[in-house]
Amino acid sequence: MTHDDGETGSALDPYPEHARLIGLIIADWNKVEARFALLLMRAVGLRSQLGAKLIRPMAYAIASNSGRLGAMKAIAATAIPADRHRRQLLGLFSEAEKVLRLRNAVAHGIYTGHGLKVKRLDFRFEFGHPQSPRVVSLKELRGIHRRIRHLDFFLLELERDIREGGG
Repeated sequence: MTHDDGETGSALDPYPEHARLIGLIIADWNKVEARFALLLMRAVGLRSQLGAKLIRPMAYAIASNSGRLGAMKAIAATAIPADRHRRQLLGLFSEAEKVLRLRNAVAHGIYTGHGLKVKRLDFRFEFGHPQSPRVVSLKELRGIHRRIRHLDFFLLELERDIREGGG
């Protein structure tokens, strides 16, 4: 593939495992975000159909991941009775906020390859210039992906507990 600027391909073409993990991080985060919405519907007592008509459109009308997460966290903090489920859910929202920062750095990075290393330029938009490039290791990407998968697992477990009426 040739681009108008004369470059061919992607900077990640020589690094298929990095590209695969970046894709998984993005895709699995989307699943976590959807699971938060479904869990929130169940926790506030909405049936799936009604919840799908109310909460999901409200959440997805917000353009940014952090905005959606913040809105859902605010709903959880105010609409769910103070009990073990609310404490667990709010704890998962706190972990999700940390993981989202890592996901966003990976998802919105500008990548360049240098020999055997992949580097990411993180733009500091408030100053309009890139920070120094930093190496992105497979270990780092695997760690971020693992945290997202763990978050998904704990959300699923909490949803089952709520569905089964665990108190």
